[in-house]
Amino acid sequence: MRDYTLTEGGTLSPKKSLLTFLKPLSLAVSSALVANAVPVMAEEFALEEIVVTAQKRAQSLQDIPMSVSAISDEALKNSGIESVEDIKTLVPALNIYSSNSPAQSSISIRGAGTGAADPTLEPSVGVFVDGVFMPRSIFGLSDLVDIDRVEVLLGPQGTLYGKNTNAGVISVHTRGAPDEFGIDVEQTFGEYGLEDTKFSVGGVITDDLGYRFAARSRRRDGIIDDEFNSNEYNQIDKQSYRGQLFWDPTERASVRAIGYYSLSDSHQSQDEAGLNKNSAYYAYINGNLAANGLGVTEGDPKDRKVTPTQGGGGRVEVQGASVQVDYEFDSFNFTSITAYQEWEQDGSVTDNDSTQLDISNSTPRFNEENISQEFRITSPGGETIDWVAGFFYFKSDLEGGDKSDVFSSSPYGLPDGFGDWIDHPSGANLLVAGDHFKWHQTVSSESYALFGQMTWNITEQTALTAGLRYGSEEKEFSVYTDSFDADGTPFRLANVGGGSYTGGVFIPTISGQLALDDELNQSDKRSDDDVTGMVSLNHFIGDQMFYATVATGSKSGGFNGSFGAMAVEDREYETEETTNYEIGAKLDLWEGRARVNLAYFYTEYKDFQATTFDPDTVVFGVINAGKQVTQGVDVDATVLLTQNLTLSAKVEYLDARYKDFTGANCAATSGEFINADGDCVLDGERMEYAPNWSGSVAADYIYPLDGSEVYVHGDLSFKTEHISDPTRSAASVDTRYEILNARVGWRNDNWDISLWGKNLTDDYYAIGHTSNLIANLFAAADGGLSTTNYRRWVNEPRTWGVTLRYSM
Repeated sequence: MRDYTLTEGGTLSPKKSLLTFLKPLSLAVSSALVANAVPVMAEEFALEEIVVTAQKRAQSLQDIPMSVSAISDEALKNSGIESVEDIKTLVPALNIYSSNSPAQSSISIRGAGTGAADPTLEPSVGVFVDGVFMPRSIFGLSDLVDIDRVEVLLGPQGTLYGKNTNAGVISVHTRGAPDEFGIDVEQTFGEYGLEDTKFSVGGVITDDLGYRFAARSRRRDGIIDDEFNSNEYNQIDKQSYRGQLFWDPTERASVRAIGYYSLSDSHQSQDEAGLNKNSAYYAYINGNLAANGLGVTEGDPKDRKVTPTQGGGGRVEVQGASVQVDYEFDSFNFTSITAYQEWEQDGSVTDNDSTQLDISNSTPRFNEENISQEFRITSPGGETIDWVAGFFYFKSDLEGGDKSDVFSSSPYGLPDGFGDWIDHPSGANLLVAGDHFKWHQTVSSESYALFGQMTWNITEQTALTAGLRYGSEEKEFSVYTDSFDADGTPFRLANVGGGSYTGGVFIPTISGQLALDDELNQSDKRSDDDVTGMVSLNHFIGDQMFYATVATGSKSGGFNGSFGAMAVEDREYETEETTNYEIGAKLDLWEGRARVNLAYFYTEYKDFQATTFDPDTVVFGVINAGKQVTQGVDVDATVLLTQNLTLSAKVEYLDARYKDFTGANCAATSGEFINADGDCVLDGERMEYAPNWSGSVAADYIYPLDGSEVYVHGDLSFKTEHISDPTRSAASVDTRYEILNARVGWRNDNWDISLWGKNLTDDYYAIGHTSNLIANLFAAADGGLSTTNYRRWVNEPRTWGVTLRYSM
């Protein structure tokens, strides 16, 4: 069994990693350290080779004709990366954000991704952990445990990775088979009561049997305070466990069995409310608060104070297992990966009005089970023709809500007495205290694929790579809603006419039942197939590699399972298709002390799946829009200035625009063009979450002592102005940030103690925005001013702490 250790920027030894540093870090400290460094001749040291498995075989990063960011375990530690979500600070092309819950996280690469409105809408970025496909981002965004490296593949990966990777791939690799007994213990204490404990142990049971076990517990107090009581929100309470067994029954065969479990049980997704004090909604809220003897809310979105009825977040449980079997035949290697996974979210509450009145709340529940099987055969490598071929099978069952439980309710309602704008044009009340509705959806999918890729090494300098994948998929879905008043009387025309239904008309409207005389109950199914592939030519001039690649990808079509008044045929959406053109260079310079990888890309997304929102019916939808194009330049540079000092920079310039998009998801205050049919048109406009410039610059300095070393690390990540709201509201158009982190410590072969700080300048920015659904109901009373009320999810403030590690 061969176990690679990958590095970011290069290392001199497994224990002494040269990680990255940044200019703004403590100039006085670093200058003093440099002044005492021992001069070393250039030819005596160089950046270490980085080995990745992006093409399903171990290869040097500098030999593969594609854009990959490889991040080692040491780089993750020095940068204070705690979850896959945090990796976006080290990879400029990557953006990850979540709003109400981790199950609604969105991942984009090079500006392209999928909105987070509905988990049934599959991702554009595939997440893989130890070769296992994670169908929802929830699986891959748990806390990192026993990580060896993370590879981020930029651009469509439709050949070797399959569907739902048409924007890229995040591939997480945990530590492999140990050669001897080893133990790692890490304890971190920090601001806001942070306590983070990591434990990892591995060893050899017999000559052919080994094991690893890792666990992590992370707890922290809240960083957002309730304005009127002692409640705190956005706290952390997570536990993660991962166990592995390694068995080598023969010299040719190996088996790797993995089991994992994680639990998050905290209010970790609380938003801040931005309230317009001149709006009718604001006047109504504070009038009712005063009448009920409650404190008046200010609604400042930048004070990290909130006034919800209940905090956001909830309980998320993830578990799974996989078995990988490898066998070396005489002429090829065989791999089988069998996996089972499941996740569940409950106890989550979304306060739709973000006030103490509890006008509207939702309790989203989801659970999913899936199985996957991959068979792969791979040539040994290093021959005139290198190849890989395989078969992939996947089956998933996703369920949201429950027919017997309440999904959304209005405990307070919208009582009269503070304005006549809260009535429906028909004269009926919009919301009456106790109104509620139930929602239930199911989505089942089953797919398989055949794939193959071949590299023809024409000469020692030139190679041609081509790949093809055929996939077929079947999906079935169902959706159910039913509305009730406080007494549990269902919304039916006879009940309304007879007076037994005493509720309002808002909930029957958003649930899709206003025009019906029964519950909403729809179902449908679809099947489709697709062919994707790639062609790439690369050529070496000395040690410098140049390449040109054309690659395609696709994302599954499906059904919108959200509640709302939609005909079943309007719920279906088609496959999204991607074509990427890329030219690049991978340069090793300065006698191996500098490495510069750069790429220009141009990517077209046709029939891209866009999330939409109707503020009148409060319904989320999915449509196939026309075309979007992302193009730009990625630069990844590392230089080893001395044997002890490494500088690195990753920068991306991005121009991501809609080329054909009518029917977009625009807020009333977005300022976008509305055509004669009332549709928002975004042709030529920049995409959301797609800044023109983003980057990460870093440095690391090591000062050798007798048998130990002092190290100093710092990094700065930034994104220039971009829109952080899928509805493009005015409040979200100027989002930008510059985050500075630093760490200084001492270590030897066994001990490591460090002092660290994150977001040292206490920069404040919005991770995401969304409109206030209840405030929109007041728009008619103030000429649309109430639509400027919004909800905002924000970054973490400045924090600091100390970390102690012991390794043996």
